[in-house]
Amino acid sequence: MREVGVPPKNVPVLTIFSGKHRIAFVPSARWIVGAFGRVNISTNKKQYILLDVRADENSKSDWQIVTDDIHKATKPFTRAVFLQILRENT
Repeated sequence: MREVGVPPKNVPVLTIFSGKHRIAFVPSARWIVGAFGRVNISTNKKQYILLDVRADENSKSDWQIVTDDIHKATKPFTRAVFLQILRENT
């Protein structure tokens, strides 16, 4: 980001609480190799990675959740996937 003159700034974290359970969406990186952005999802039980794998900067965001770190497998981050994460972590 320094190379293209983008200054650092604080970005908001979204945290959802349900009793003792927590799910936090933490922006992690922009313009990483293979993706236009990364958001970490942190729960009391597990960590997840979201990647914006759109074709180019002019395309609509295409958020994918990493399902297999070793093989770099992903699937679309849909409402159903979000609800599954909620169920698994509460």
